[in-house]
Amino acid sequence: MSLNKLFLCFVFTLVSASLHADPSETKNINIFNNTDKTIYPIVQVTQKPEGAPNVWIYSLYLNISDQVVGVPANQSISIQVPQEQGGISWWNAARVYVYNQTPPAPNPKVQGSVSGFPVHVDEQGAGLPLDDPYQFAEYTFDNSGGHYVGYDVSYVDSVYLPLAIEVEDGSVGYSGTDKNLDEFQSIIADFVKNQQWPYFFLSNGNPYYSIPGGFNLFALDQARSSHDSSKFMLQGDRVAQEGPTVGLENVVARWKKAISPDFCSDCETQCPFCNAFQKNATDVWNAFKEDGGSTTDEAITGRILGFTDAFGPTLSQQYISLEEGITTNPSGGTKYPDYTSKYNLNPYVRLIHHDLNANVYAFSIDDAVGFVRVPGTGITITVGGLNGLKNKTPYVNP
Repeated sequence: MSLNKLFLCFVFTLVSASLHADPSETKNINIFNNTDKTIYPIVQVTQKPEGAPNVWIYSLYLNISDQVVGVPANQSISIQVPQEQGGISWWNAARVYVYNQTPPAPNPKVQGSVSGFPVHVDEQGAGLPLDDPYQFAEYTFDNSGGHYVGYDVSYVDSVYLPLAIEVEDGSVGYSGTDKNLDEFQSIIADFVKNQQWPYFFLSNGNPYYSIPGGFNLFALDQARSSHDSSKFMLQGDRVAQEGPTVGLENVVARWKKAISPDFCSDCETQCPFCNAFQKNATDVWNAFKEDGGSTTDEAITGRILGFTDAFGPTLSQQYISLEEGITTNPSGGTKYPDYTSKYNLNPYVRLIHHDLNANVYAFSIDDAVGFVRVPGTGITITVGGLNGLKNKTPYVNP
């Protein structure tokens, strides 16, 4: 089979999440590789078969025999995904992982094949390591009341590769970023250097940076590399040999300053905005502090950035405004303020939305462009630029 043009029809044998799935229904996943390196897409779903003790992960690699071949530089692939076959669906809460180096070897257990390519089954549901060199997009397809596709690119967990995604016919614009790989990585490298932001330890001498989002900056700070247990998962200067990273401490310091009584002592014309911002920060901080669990400054800040607790709409809106560097009552501030601004409580948000020009999730709730659901027959994902998209304007929430 020629790899110059990859048009693969994928026929899956997986566990259905829908009682009324139609095996004849398919939707398309188009992937354009706009980089000068081979990329390795992995289409993946998780489901729990009846009677199984664990969630099973079903992964589709582009394999010929035991070799993972991927999509060559400046080439594309079109995948037809059936709604259901053999009682197993690939339409519900699925992901497309994109590696730019050879991914981990697939689980050797195989359940069926797809045009000669095996469907690999992991009955333990371990998933791909968090510190692997990939970026992922998510999709959910349905035909309720018509033909719909839902999708998003999320940079909440981490950021590594420039992805963009849109409905196949281009009826609405894309979510993601228009950056090419070199520009994208150069911006991340500057961010790591200037903000002392930690980065994942990547194997095989990978020259690029993969960095954690705000919550994982805290959640993974003491975790060990899945590639080398002698190393921390997150690299970077630490305040002590086993202490937190300097980048983490810097974010904690931003929040501590925001809740201090003298936060607005230097305000001049923006005092109403400053006072409202300080109140929002204090309200959110106290809510998380009083909600239980560890009450160290690091623990409270990490839980805030992950927004891991359920609070009402008022506190949620206060939190969203703080992440964006603004207030909504009264309205004030400029979204995604400069890194030197005292109103920037999470530098990662400015990186994603300003520097990388990505209209995606940068934090956990109601941020920018999240999950898009529109009528359509499929989706198009591009890596390293917008070539392959029919509509090259950014999507805006209606």
